[in-house]
Amino acid sequence: MKTFEDRSDGGMTITDNQLQIHLASDEAYALWQWLSARKDAFQAHAHKEKLELEIRLYQQDLDHLEDLKAAIPDLHERGPIVKVLDVPREAVSERALQLLKNYQIEYHIHPMLEGDDVYAQG
Repeated sequence: MKTFEDRSDGGMTITDNQLQIHLASDEAYALWQWLSARKDAFQAHAHKEKLELEIRLYQQDLDHLEDLKAAIPDLHERGPIVKVLDVPREAVSERALQLLKNYQIEYHIHPMLEGDDVYAQG
């Protein structure tokens, strides 16, 4: 679950699991404007979708799968097993970044998302 916190400098921090994004006040304001301009589309989409809980199990959590299936009878598995790959930023070429964008593969640069070279497909 994402949490949003105001920062003393007027910016904000968004946290989701182990990912944390810090926005300066002008960035937070730009995000607010962008979201506000699309408010009707977001609301229309939210009402069309039924609320669901998505559970992401990592390799170390797969031992719990049968217990979860027993506790949640309507639980359905979907999609293939996901791999999470890590690499030092300096080892990633511009060509590699372009391939990630072309293939629409989600990636994040830690500890913060930086610049225009970040693509997230959700």
